[in-house]
Amino acid sequence: MSVDLILQARLELLRDNLERAHGVPGMLERQHESVATLLELLNSELSFVGQMPSLMRTLKKVKIDLEDLANDPGVGGAAVQPLAGVTDALKALEGAQEKLKKAADIVQQLHGRRVTAAEKLSGGTVVAALQADANDYLQKVQGLLESNGDTPSLADVWRSYAELAEEIGPRFDDCVDLLQGVSVREHGLEESSAVLFQLADKIIQPWRVTDFNTEPFTIPSRREADASARINVLRVGFSEWTLWTLPLVAFEFGQLAVSRSQTIRRFLEEHHADDRAAWEELIADGLATAALGPAYACAAVILRLGPPSAAAAGDNDRVRMILLTLARLNEKHAYDHVMRTLEEAWTVASGGAPPGSFPTARSDAALAEGVDFLLRQLGATILLRYPVTEFQSAQATANAASLEARDVIDPRNLVNLAWLFRLAQPAGHAATAELLLSLWTELQTADRPRSAVAAGRGLWGSGGTQPGGRK
Repeated sequence: MSVDLILQARLELLRDNLERAHGVPGMLERQHESVATLLELLNSELSFVGQMPSLMRTLKKVKIDLEDLANDPGVGGAAVQPLAGVTDALKALEGAQEKLKKAADIVQQLHGRRVTAAEKLSGGTVVAALQADANDYLQKVQGLLESNGDTPSLADVWRSYAELAEEIGPRFDDCVDLLQGVSVREHGLEESSAVLFQLADKIIQPWRVTDFNTEPFTIPSRREADASARINVLRVGFSEWTLWTLPLVAFEFGQLAVSRSQTIRRFLEEHHADDRAAWEELIADGLATAALGPAYACAAVILRLGPPSAAAAGDNDRVRMILLTLARLNEKHAYDHVMRTLEEAWTVASGGAPPGSFPTARSDAALAEGVDFLLRQLGATILLRYPVTEFQSAQATANAASLEARDVIDPRNLVNLAWLFRLAQPAGHAATAELLLSLWTELQTADRPRSAVAAGRGLWGSGGTQPGGRK
């Protein structure tokens, strides 16, 4: 095969980019090592800061002694020069102490974010999957570069190059998303938003479907879960950076599960091949509802889905799927109040028509079949299902006169508790979110959580209505 300068140059560029993609894990690991080195240096300096008060007391004593000598007629000005040196040393130490403490505060604040991200990713399958893909494609590209003779022909090599370039493109997107997401988590978020991503990691950690699980790690992103993506981290869009929309991360998990689980894909192919795109969303909604219970239902219905109208069905079937899943999981009527509130809110938003009154291509029986399928899948993986007993615990906390950090120890309970508060008192939801996040943060850092809301001054105020209509 004669040399094709253009083709060879493009293959070499593709190879170079694949080598960069293969090096992404190394970049993350080097960042982790740099942070560890920085922390080690900081700790050594902090040890010095700890010794400063004693050193400064000694110097102040020396200064007093030198001042006495300077005033002694027998010594005269002989002590003036050393006195000036000690005075300058004291000023320098005081300045250094203040600067080191400020630096310590900044580094300690960032250190936890960096180490958390680096440790989770370096020890997981996320970067391993990227490396495996890069290796496979590198071998294919190298094989094309080493082609000689008349087999394969230039036309065949060009065709192979075009196919590889199209396949590899999404892998490069994954690399950029991962590096950008980690960087934003480490450096680009204010503390309140950073806490939300740590909370999201905790929420998704136990989730499993029979033949799929994701990494317990979330990244900020402008795009939602991508079925073609190789990394199993969950992407959280900018609009979800609040406590109220945080439960929508469960839908991201559901979308990835639908695209990766062979069992779910087979169900869709056998029962809903002609309406697959819509059913992928419906199954993801069902999974998300099972995983987070009322918290996901509230976030989706109140903040995400579009009500139907005379001109369009909107997301009516998705709401039906969510409420049907919630109803099937509703042991001892624990979800009755939330379901009734959501049904009433959706009816009002739909112009007064109940969810079942709009024409739809999906019958109640079809939706029920989808829920039955999901519950069969979850039977072997109970970790994905949010226990009703946990929700009842959140309800008891919401109805109590006081709230303590230990009451939000389970992050799933935290988001459900938040929505119970918001449904009862919509006007106070900003203060509620701030309080609950501060409690959860306190629980991560404090050895002995203290009561944050005094008895008689609860989140309901003096006349607020509590969940279920309690006063």
